[in-house]
Parts: sequence; structure tokens; C-alpha cells
Amino acid sequence: MVAAMTRTRLPSLASAAVLVAALACLSGCGTDEDGPQEAVSSNNSTGGADGSQSLGEDIEDALDAVGEDGVLEITAEQLVGVFGLTDYEIDDGRLVMLSEQDKDQAEAQCLQAGLVLDGVGSDAPLSIRYDDTTVNCEDFS
Repeated sequence: MVAAMTRTRLPSLASAAVLVAALACLSGCGTDEDGPQEAVSSNNSTGGADGSQSLGEDIEDALDAVGEDGVLEITAEQLVGVFGLTDYEIDDGRLVMLSEQDKDQAEAQCLQAGLVLDGVGSDAPLSIRYDDTTVNCEDFS
């Protein structure tokens, strides 16, 4: 039994990353009265030379702030309209994408959507629902 889910609009993952990047850039800006600023380059993964976080850490913090369920919701929103996927439901941690294509496209759609989920670090199980059946993507592993 699939429970009805109310969807909330969350900012896209890309929007969150851009926002974090913009805030990181702004935090380094000064006024004209501050005089010339010295460029600092750091290759360490723990942050900048002044102890501040790197962009990667800022993005990790943003992802942690929305939580695993939020990341899944944002990712599902981004999948709607691509790969022939038209909508989604989240049922007990399982992402169920709805497809307008034929079920013979299931393996390709599972691979494409699965790559996106892997890219954001989600290990949520994935299914794709067609007109006459639902395919669990784990069956293609």
C-alpha cells in the first residue's frame, strides 16, 4: 500500500550549492578602506589558511542541514522531467519514480536515476512505476 505524500518545495541541490558558494565568496569580501587583500591559496582539505571551511565542507554542511530525507526530496524533484520520469513518491525511505515510458526502458531509467542518487550520496532504494507494473531497481544490480 502506497501512502499519499504531501510534497514540499525545497530549494534544489544546485541552488543550495550556488547559495553556499555565493556566501563563501561574500564572506571574503572587504570594503575599499581595508586596502589591498593578499590572495591566499590552500591545497589542504580542512579549509583555508585562516581556518575557514572550504567550499566542499560548506556544501557538506548544507547537505547535513537538509538531512538525508531532504536530499532525497531535492534529488527526486530534480529527476522529474528528465529520463522520461514524470513524478515521484517517497514511501518509507524508498524513492518511487513515475515514468511515462514503457517498462522495457526500466533498466536504463534505473541506471540513470541511480547514478544521480549515487552522486548526491543517497543510498535510498529506488523503484520506477509504469502504467502496468512497478520495477525495483535493485533487480538490475
